[in-house]
Amino acid sequence: MKETLALSINGCEMQLLSKDGIYIRDFPRQINSAPVVPGGRADIMVRCMNPSQSFTMSGWRGTTVGTIATSATTVQSAPLAAWTPPFPSYLSDLRNTPASNGCSCSTELDNDAVNGRSFQLNEILHSGYLGAVIERSVNADDHPYHQHVYPYQLIGGQSQYNRAGDWHDSILGSATVRHKADRFAGKIMIHCHRLEHEDEGMMAMEWIDPNPNAGCSCGFRPAPATVVTNSPITIPVATSAPVTTAPATAAPVTSAPSMAPTRRQRKWCFPQEAEVQTEKGHVTMDELSLGDKVLTGSGKFEPIYSFGHKNQDATGDYVRVSVKQSNKQRLELELSPQHMLLVNSSRFVPASMVTMGDNVTVADNGVGTVEHITMVERPGLYAPFTPSGTLLVNGVVVSAYVALQESETLVVGGWSTPLTL
Repeated sequence: MKETLALSINGCEMQLLSKDGIYIRDFPRQINSAPVVPGGRADIMVRCMNPSQSFTMSGWRGTTVGTIATSATTVQSAPLAAWTPPFPSYLSDLRNTPASNGCSCSTELDNDAVNGRSFQLNEILHSGYLGAVIERSVNADDHPYHQHVYPYQLIGGQSQYNRAGDWHDSILGSATVRHKADRFAGKIMIHCHRLEHEDEGMMAMEWIDPNPNAGCSCGFRPAPATVVTNSPITIPVATSAPVTTAPATAAPVTSAPSMAPTRRQRKWCFPQEAEVQTEKGHVTMDELSLGDKVLTGSGKFEPIYSFGHKNQDATGDYVRVSVKQSNKQRLELELSPQHMLLVNSSRFVPASMVTMGDNVTVADNGVGTVEHITMVERPGLYAPFTPSGTLLVNGVVVSAYVALQESETLVVGGWSTPLTL
């Protein structure tokens, strides 16, 4: 969903139940419209009183998004009773709880940037600490402000849909919000929930320090050198034994070396002229459709079940990797800097970290050697997904995913791949 949904159903009653997966506090709340932002969710109860009738569901700018058809049978309906659900401690009401000292900061989304800066891997925007009540004055204009890890509570707002006390993880426009960092320390991603704006750099990281005496700070500064987890995390994977990440003593995280300092690197996958092999032959990315079966790293054909990006009108910066096979034939692979390919038959590595002399896996489980690496600009942004998470692009085995950083490894489809927490 690229624009705000603005769902309405003429002739039917709409009662809001929850937003972004969290119940409201003042049910029942009747609404005339549900302005669900890109990336947002809403649970709504609908009651249509007239039998044997169709009701139009309208969305953005009055467009029809669906219809509701009632049956000829009527049922008794009673007024909805007032109800306030029990909330867990991390959703305690913060409307009358001031922000901790120094923990009230401003965040603005505009011009492909957050607070005037496009995303940088090794810096954080604001910081807090475990136990702090954190407040943000958000000015996002028409950009959906989305925050990972901790949902936030609206401190102001009195519309039908958005009221003080409601919890969100995505909002549109300007608002003052609060949350309490009560459990998880480390990096928290914030970004515009329009993917093309996020890809252009409208995202940033905040930091929650595990030390309750660390204090808060507002404004950009270098990111801490380590990733912190509060306890071991076990992730079961069907094709291997569970993988357990290290606790708080995790190794320092280093950023990928820049391939071209004068160019902005974009995590946009593959250009439109990149080729994959389908059951009917080789096709370029712009010829792919949902459901097409493509050759994957396992040597099997799998269906394309989704696209992360599918845009023929945009242009991206790509790493061009020249690979020489044992039979002297050369393969040319172009992919975004943070897109991953299988190196040394053991692990997926972002293209920006591949070096000349590395061995990469090619078709039929063969091996090729990287001989040359350059940056190029190409039309088209395509990111097809397969069930196994692998593809064979221009004859080279690649992952269907990107990575922000290297950290622990996770076995997927028989190969290990970086796991970003």
